[in-house]
Amino acid sequence: MDYQQRNHSAEPLPAVHAIPIPPAPKYVALANHNLHQYKRQDSQKKKCTLFLHHLIAFIFLLMLILFLLILCFFTFLKLRLPTYTVSSIEVSSIHVNPAFPNVTTNLTVLIDSQNSNKRVWVQYRPGGRVVLYYRGENLCTGEIQEFTQPSENMTRIKVNMNGQTEAGPGVRAALMESIAGQEKADEGLRLIILIRLPITIRFDEKMAIGRLRMDIDSTVDVDNVMPGRKIRIIHSNYEVKEDYFH
Repeated sequence: MDYQQRNHSAEPLPAVHAIPIPPAPKYVALANHNLHQYKRQDSQKKKCTLFLHHLIAFIFLLMLILFLLILCFFTFLKLRLPTYTVSSIEVSSIHVNPAFPNVTTNLTVLIDSQNSNKRVWVQYRPGGRVVLYYRGENLCTGEIQEFTQPSENMTRIKVNMNGQTEAGPGVRAALMESIAGQEKADEGLRLIILIRLPITIRFDEKMAIGRLRMDIDSTVDVDNVMPGRKIRIIHSNYEVKEDYFH
């Protein structure tokens, strides 16, 4: 009886209250958001960098393959540039007056073009010309007509030239001696003939595979420049310069 009374008389247990956890400050949430955003941007940058590296490697490999294909093509083609020589000079008229400095010249230059390539044609574009000098004086000029030279072919290019220039007394006297037949045959007259040829190299005439400009500096010694008389070329020398992509 006493035991039951003690149980009923015991004090009740205190109530347990839950302590609320305050929410995370806003700056912590913002920091976490920025961290995730930074990681996402960093991942995107790495992917872009990796893509650019692969793209550059692919382009480099493609250029290397293209270069090797072009090299093999030209090796198989055995491309050789045409060669040019001045075969003859024909003087139609040359007027020299010792009392006046003017010299008027009309002549024809024949140039042999040798294309020894197989399946390679040579297209002569506009702008081809020939200039003839004597002792530094520009006596005459002429234009080269447009045409296409076939493969394994020799073409004789005819250039009509004319000009009028003021020449010094020494040039006029030498020309008059040559016209009169007083020039020594073993010495002759040294003419400088500059030939400029813009050309396009074509494969089987259809596909253009290269553009260039050829400048030929020709030194030609002739025995005379008498109009209507056969002119003999005593000696000739050629210097060729190629300028590509013209």
